Amino acid sequence: MSAQDLFDDGNRLFRDDLYWAALLRYEQAGEAGMNTPLLHYNSGVAHYKAGQHIRARESLKKAARASGLEPLAHFNLGLNAYAAGDPNEALRWFRLARDQQQNEQISGMARKAIGRIRSRQRSEDPVIQRVEREQKKKDAFDLKLFGRVGFGNDTNVFRSPSEPYIDFSDPNLPLVTPVVQSGAFLPVDLGVKYMINSYRFEGFYGAYRLSGSYYQDRELQDADELSHEIRIGNEYYRREGNRKREVYSAFRFSQHDETYYDPDDGLPRTSGGVDIGDRMNYTRYGPDIKFRQTYNNFSLGGVAKANRPIIRS
Repeated sequence: MSAQDLFDDGNRLFRDDLYWAALLRYEQAGEAGMNTPLLHYNSGVAHYKAGQHIRARESLKKAARASGLEPLAHFNLGLNAYAAGDPNEALRWFRLARDQQQNEQISGMARKAIGRIRSRQRSEDPVIQRVEREQKKKDAFDLKLFGRVGFGNDTNVFRSPSEPYIDFSDPNLPLVTPVVQSGAFLPVDLGVKYMINSYRFEGFYGAYRLSGSYYQDRELQDADELSHEIRIGNEYYRREGNRKREVYSAFRFSQHDETYYDPDDGLPRTSGGVDIGDRMNYTRYGPDIKFRQTYNNFSLGGVAKANRPIIRS
């Protein structure tokens, strides 16, 4: 069989969900002389499907060097990183897939993936995360504080392209040379929660949380992100034998500040001479409710949210 025949047979096996057999054919195609970005891409996806995340990452990074496969490779690198248990790396790859201009469908899928990861991270934050506790007399008041401050270095703050490119959106077809900038930043996550335990199984609370990232260099401050959130609500928790009931409800008010920057130079974006750098700023508010009823190994629950966004100009 020729290298192309081996490659085609590998694709057939992949479509039949026979990932290990497909990987053998792809390896044989490579040994027969094939060395194309598409072979690296298909091998990377097959490794990801087979649970070989390190090899998947290596193959997909090779495929990402080809401009035609770059968006797909970045998106699948994000899927692979998340499956490997590294949500921060997954967010990095998904942001690259989101910011590219070649494939709008991939960009939209990447935005959804980023939103789902952030939603899961928010659901695990210490303000609303409940831990099982013994049913005993509670203090009338309960104050909780938490804080986390880190330090990191970003080698490409504005997610700038690594090579010059032609701007086809400009009739003059100028050659754009992006400026890759790096710098140190501080991730911050602070919060406070005050609970009034009015009843044995139920309490009312107010909570505040601040989170974001601050870059140390003044030239990089357009990359800063900041979010405020205030919650007012109540929590109900009751356990009797094998039965457990949990109800969480709150009214949220949150504000997000982020600069919509140009990845070529890090400056706020403009459109037709108009500054649109504040398009990523928004305020939202609305109620949330979650409940769960558990009996032995059977559990029933639900989540309902109603948030109204307000774009701030």
